[in-house]
Amino acid sequence: MKALIKRDSIKNILRNNIKFISFSIFLIFLSLLLIVLVNSIQGSVLVKLFHGGYGTVAPLLTIISISLYCIVFIITSKKKVDISKIFLMIAIPIGIAYSVCIPVGLLPDEENHMRRSYEISYGYLFTSVTEDNLVGRELPRELRMIRLSNSNYKALDENTHTYYGEGKEFVEFKNTAAYTFICYLPQVIGIVLARIFGAGILIQAYAGRICNLLCYITIMYFAIKIIPFKKLAVMLIAILPISLQEAGSLAADSITNAICTFFVAYVIYLIYSSDKLNKRDYAILTITSILVALVKIIYLPICALMYLIPSNKFDSKKKKFIVLTVIFVISCVLNLTWLRFVQHNYLQAYNGAIPSKQLEYIFDDPIRYLLICAREFNVHVEYYVRGLLGDNLSNFDVNMSSWFQAPLLLLTILTFVFDENDKIKINWKTKAYFGLIILAIIALLCTSEYISWNPVGHFMVNGIQSRYFIPILLMIAFVCNSRKIKLQGKINYIYIYILLVAIDIHALSYMLNNFMRTDIF
Repeated sequence: MKALIKRDSIKNILRNNIKFISFSIFLIFLSLLLIVLVNSIQGSVLVKLFHGGYGTVAPLLTIISISLYCIVFIITSKKKVDISKIFLMIAIPIGIAYSVCIPVGLLPDEENHMRRSYEISYGYLFTSVTEDNLVGRELPRELRMIRLSNSNYKALDENTHTYYGEGKEFVEFKNTAAYTFICYLPQVIGIVLARIFGAGILIQAYAGRICNLLCYITIMYFAIKIIPFKKLAVMLIAILPISLQEAGSLAADSITNAICTFFVAYVIYLIYSSDKLNKRDYAILTITSILVALVKIIYLPICALMYLIPSNKFDSKKKKFIVLTVIFVISCVLNLTWLRFVQHNYLQAYNGAIPSKQLEYIFDDPIRYLLICAREFNVHVEYYVRGLLGDNLSNFDVNMSSWFQAPLLLLTILTFVFDENDKIKINWKTKAYFGLIILAIIALLCTSEYISWNPVGHFMVNGIQSRYFIPILLMIAFVCNSRKIKLQGKINYIYIYILLVAIDIHALSYMLNNFMRTDIF
């Protein structure tokens, strides 16, 4: 863990990383320039270029962007650059492009995420419930500007010029009220800072997006830095189009994905490091375990990974059991406390679902329910996989080309299965334990969606979305790891980096195609 915190002076840091810093600034400048051009809607040359068929321009934009990144990677490849720094070079500029180019309010539930963030920014950690059981709060009418109807740049531009009146009005946001305030701290920081400088609602929303993105990138950076192997897998997970889309939004899923991935990476680091746990390790383990338990209830089983840390990392087996059990119990208590609060105040149910009766139905015949879950995955497993590979982006209306999904699937298999460190051996018991945790999370995911989105006795589990699997992808990569074939040395990483850049830029191009449709001009 000491390697994470370098004690070099600023002068040494600048001297040792001058190339990396220079190219990062260069890429950020190019991305910001592209963003300015794209958002200069009224009468811009770029819009005239897109007008009449964006589809003919998107490939050109993709090729030019990839070429710029290729130049950077070729130059930096002359000197070995740590994969965590490569991640920053890719994630920061492309993440900013996702954050700023996608019309605010367009992504799934982003309107309600903004409302939840906004109430927290004024110190309301819990959403109010009216006498009529309406979950929401009185918020400025101007927040109507953040809405799903911002389906393209023209609609967003018209919406920003609409006057919504002064004062406040009561608005509902039951689904996001169930999230703890922890999930919105980065967004709140951005909103508050923008408000201090007198910015309007729209700029506050974009500031919240940027802070959310930077927090996500920071956490993922340390996850890549600390994990002893599977670094490339963490990087791939972190810059999947669906991951960066969530990171560049106001959604709570971004922090959930980052914290869960970091916790798994940190536990793997503790399992295979040679040092005993120190006070800093205990502190990080405790804090991250609590955060995992609070960001989303269904991911609580991840906290149980702590018990895989060998006893020789503690003073004794007894101390290991006591310390880890205390951390786990604290996490569970906080999780269950929030669950009880949510159940009585914010429990959401749609499509005629009655949670209490659904639970009775499940406990009445567990085997029948397991068959329902099995049927769901048998029917929709391809839908979930394609969703992780670039389908259903934006507001479920943008599908990345199969020409890019296919190599992304192959790359995912390569990074998940092939090993990159022949010094670490994973025994089957550890893999089996990880597998049980994965199954437990999937079971909780299915149950939470089943009781919230389906009528009593429904034969399928509606409501599951691909992005819900992102927090467990690193665990899946761990279970799939094989020592028989080494990835490093077989494939030059520079080609993998370029492919990842190409995939993200292509996904962003498809989104821009949707946001700048020719039928709106």
